[in-house]
Parts: sequence; structure tokens; C-alpha cells
Amino acid sequence: MINKNKYEEYTLLLGKGFALNVYLPALIETNCKKIVLDLSSKKYIGSNIHNKDIKWINENEIQENNFSKIIIAEPPQKQFKLIKDRSLWKNCNNFILEKPIAENHNKAKHLIEMLNERKIKYSVNYTFRYTKWLRKIYDYIHNNLDDGEIKVNWKFMGRHLQKKKSTWKTNHELGGGAIKYYGIHLIAILSDIGYKEVKSINIFNQPTNKINSWSCTFDSTNKLPLLKLNIDSSSVYNQFNWQQRNKSILNLETPFSLESIEYNYDKRIPPVIKFLQEENTKLLNLQNMNALQLWSKIESMI
Repeated sequence: MINKNKYEEYTLLLGKGFALNVYLPALIETNCKKIVLDLSSKKYIGSNIHNKDIKWINENEIQENNFSKIIIAEPPQKQFKLIKDRSLWKNCNNFILEKPIAENHNKAKHLIEMLNERKIKYSVNYTFRYTKWLRKIYDYIHNNLDDGEIKVNWKFMGRHLQKKKSTWKTNHELGGGAIKYYGIHLIAILSDIGYKEVKSINIFNQPTNKINSWSCTFDSTNKLPLLKLNIDSSSVYNQFNWQQRNKSILNLETPFSLESIEYNYDKRIPPVIKFLQEENTKLLNLQNMNALQLWSKIESMI
């Protein structure tokens, strides 16, 4: 007889790239002693990860066992299917989901409603919420309401474009591209700050399945200054800049420039550690619904 409680105190981590390179070191750093990984991912793990407490199990064992938490770091289509098919629900009632939640906002809304109806705990890792610069931005905007439009410029070369690879990350309709894959981070924090309306959007005559750059002007219902966001994921140089009337608020090379490099030289790890440590499901659920509503308004104008 199968012992379904064998891993009931373990965290199951699903995925390859981000899961193994960022989530796994972050879990180990937060003293998560009991981690389960999909055996099919073992060939992708870095040689710098050695932890005797990691268990490797196959897909059948994943379906048969219970877990304390399941972290999904899979492409949006696969993540949506895993939750929609309810194949993991019998195993766990506490999930961490990857952004974007699904390949479009309608499916994302359906998935969240499904989880809420079933009273399944969940949170979504919008990493920018846990960067060192966010509090500075939040305080500045709320203390400078009458000083004119704020401009945000984020320029970089996406890894998939650097390597000239065509994956779901390059396809807007599959949940990739400059809006859903990259821009969703800023959409989330702008909704947290209080931006609720979209005045205009420009995708620069790009086909809707290949959106590498876009601009958008956000408004609010609580007297926040207008905010114009420009994102270019095909730029030859890096820039992450916030300014108001030519006054620099924040000027970094990348959104992770202020983070420590001690964790395997990946600066995305410290914000994920903070996310795992501060995870507050009730608060995050409200914030995630606000982010979804703002994302929906953007999508409706494309």
C-alpha cells in the first residue's frame, strides 16, 4: 500500500530553468530542509547544488503523494493546465505560481477564481515587489503627487533574443514578450502603488505575437501623477530609470543591480528569498487581483 504521507512535510518544486537556478538556491537559503524535485529535471541541475535533503521522484510518485507546498515554475500554458486539470489538488492546498499566471488575462482570472472557490492557498511571485528599490519608489510617488508626469524606462536584451531562440518567451500569445513575461512585474507593482487605469498604449506596429517593446501611460483614481512606462526587451544596452520632470528618482543598470551577488552570482535570488520569507497569502491575493485587473485593461487596448 502506498504511503501518501511520505512527503507531506516536503515542498515540491516543479520546473527547470528558473526553478533550479533561482527557486532551489532560495529555498535552501531559507533553511527549507525538505525539498522534492521531479526526476526529469535532474539533468538540468547545476553542479554547485549539493543537498542531501533533496529527494528526486518520478511523475507517478508526484501524483501519488501529498506535499506541504507546491511551487510551480513552468511555462504559463503548462501551469494553467496543471491547475485546471486539478491533477495536483489532491496532493496539496498551498501553491506558489509563476508569472504570468496563464497565457492571457482571461485564463488567469479563471484560474484564480477556481483556486478561490476551492479555498486553495496560493501566491504569485512578482519578484520586483521584493527588490531593494521598491520602497523608495513607493514613498517618492506618494510624496510628490503634484510634480508632474513620472517616466519609467526599462531597456535590456532578453536572453532568448540574445541567443536568437524562438520559445514561448518570445511569443506574446503564449504568455511571453515584453508585456506578459517582463512587463507583468512592473504592472504588479504599479497596481500595488495605486495605478488602476490605462490611458494609452503603443506596441509600435509589431505583430501581436511578437511584442518586444511597448509603452503605456497609467492613471489613478487617487491623484497619483501620470506615469509613462517604456519597455524595450531588444535593446543593445541596459537601463532601468525612473524620473520626474528630468529629476532622477532611480537610475540603475538593471532592476536587480542593488541585489547581492553571493547567491550563485544570480541577483534574482535575494528577492525570491524575501518573497519566500514574507509570503502573506491574504494580502497577496488582493494585490494579485489588482494586478490582474490592470493587466486586463492593458490587453483590452492592444
